[in-house]
Amino acid sequence: MANQAAQAQRQTAGDGTPVEAEALRRLVRQFSVKLKAGLSVEKSLAALAGETRNRRLRQACAALHVSAAAGGSLALAMRAQGSAFDPFVIGMVEWGEKAKKLRPALASIADYLEHRARLERGLRSAVAQPLDALSFVLLATFVATVALAFLVKDIVPAAHAAESAAI
Repeated sequence: MANQAAQAQRQTAGDGTPVEAEALRRLVRQFSVKLKAGLSVEKSLAALAGETRNRRLRQACAALHVSAAAGGSLALAMRAQGSAFDPFVIGMVEWGEKAKKLRPALASIADYLEHRARLERGLRSAVAQPLDALSFVLLATFVATVALAFLVKDIVPAAHAAESAAI
């Protein structure tokens, strides 16, 4: 059994790129809810591996399930998945395992990830508004420059020619 856990911990899921934050948040929240409903860690991970749409997380859940079924540490198995899991998530899971409070730790992780997503959306919005205003100012400057170039090219020489003819 310990050999299976070691093998599951060495497996990597996917191509080494981080998982989308929203997919990770959803997975952690569902994991927490399943534990709160009374499912074991192994059964929760097996269910998540079957339900998760994200291929990378599905593979990671399957590897975590194998490790958990063999009695291995969930945090170590998560760490073995490369960048699939945020270091903060792994650290909180490790703390939850040591304190025998995995379910509350997962709920806290999900709350944190939701709060971080709200902050990121707010930041993007706060940055986008001034950029929109700047875009408008640049467009107005461009239109004014084109109009001024037209005036300099066509009207000023005509006015100068008319002034020369009058003299």
